[in-house]
Amino acid sequence: MSSRQESHTLFYQEPSMASLKRRLWAQEASIDIIFLDGTPAQQSKVMRGFEEWGHYVNLKFTQAPCADLGIQISFSGKCSTSRVGTWCLHVTRGTPAMTFSEIDGENSDWTDDERGTILREVGHALGFAHEHHNPDCKEILTSKQGSISKDDAKTQDRSEEVMNVNVTNVSDEMTMKTHTVFDHASIMGYPIDAPCDDQEIITPSGTELSSFDKAFAMAHYPRLIPHRDTPEWTIEHAFTVLGVPEDTQNQILRSTNPKTIFRSFDAWNKKRIKQVRNAQKQAEGDEGHDTIG
Repeated sequence: MSSRQESHTLFYQEPSMASLKRRLWAQEASIDIIFLDGTPAQQSKVMRGFEEWGHYVNLKFTQAPCADLGIQISFSGKCSTSRVGTWCLHVTRGTPAMTFSEIDGENSDWTDDERGTILREVGHALGFAHEHHNPDCKEILTSKQGSISKDDAKTQDRSEEVMNVNVTNVSDEMTMKTHTVFDHASIMGYPIDAPCDDQEIITPSGTELSSFDKAFAMAHYPRLIPHRDTPEWTIEHAFTVLGVPEDTQNQILRSTNPKTIFRSFDAWNKKRIKQVRNAQKQAEGDEGHDTIG
């Protein structure tokens, strides 16, 4: 991590659907959720967010009033934000790694906006980052640098630099180690109210996990037994959604070790990315040969 990124650790989302492997939790980890404040209604809604992601990962989330190590959460922030993956543990006791704003403290039923916000921040805490940081995003849209105004930054209680990192910057594949094709429907898309890209594609404020979100999460934290509430989401189904050929699935699933399964998927995915890039270069070369001077 560069020094510029280090200085904004709380707000900066590591370059999704994409992840940084060094920020992933250990397979089948039990993670304590520690609320530093908030009403029972607010806390309940956030736990629902962890539970919903939990349908597709092999992690266990437990609300722990008193714990020495876990994801510390506060509802007193000026914006909603989260550290990425295990970086949530690198805060002092009593300091939130995840904060929320404008989560209603009275009604225990979450609104669509609340659900989308909570699912997105929980996704960050699992090790996933903003979808438009996905390197494949470069093939679909290009961002307008400087499109974030001082007013936008002030509203979010962030600097213009950090806002541009969160909204307009796209990562390269050296930074973004694991990613799928760009998913416009991903819950991890950063919601913006005005176009910040040259194509004027407005990033929607998602309210539910996309199929790619679910499959990508399961590939990273393989569940060998589907959750009782989502029996259709087997590991085989997740790999099919991600485009893994059936013969490759069979090879990957010869192991029942989640860590080995993820490593095998990651190896296949890297090969896929390389093949796609080579095909793109070949197509660009063929177009050049077709040009008559």
